Parts: sequence; C-alpha cells; structure tokens
Amino acid sequence: METVLTHSGEHGLFNLFGIGQPNTNHFFITELCRLGLVGFVVTTNFNNHLETALEKTGVAYRLPYREEDFGELTGEPGVSGC
Repeated sequence: METVLTHSGEHGLFNLFGIGQPNTNHFFITELCRLGLVGFVVTTNFNNHLETALEKTGVAYRLPYREEDFGELTGEPGVSGC
C-alpha cells in the first residue's frame, strides 16, 4: 500500500481496494476460523473482503502489520490469529 501511494501520489487510488464484496471463499475461511479449525490466516490480498466477512459473522480477528505485532502470534493452541 505504501508503494502504491509513493508511486502514484494519489490517495484516491486506495478506493480501488474497497470495490466488490466478500465471496463464498471469504465466508468459508471465516467459518473455518469460527469453528476453530483454522487458527491463522495469512494473506497478501489488497482488499478488505476477508475482514468484512469476519466482521459480518462476528468472528474476532487481529490484523498484525508491524514487526512487533507478529511476535504475539505464537502458534500455541487456543491462541488464534483469526
């Protein structure tokens, strides 16, 4: 995102990342998280559809983006990244 802003100089370009809706795949991943079958989801998507699906279904999640945030994700049972 920072690269896009740096090279385009346009904040309006970020509106492209909000286009569309969560699809079946996003809600499937959300259900896996809700059931505890998946503890972490790692994605490089530049849209917020997965986050929207998680919010619509009431599944709590964390969105780490700083290096120090990733230190909290230990992979221990009962510690969820979703």
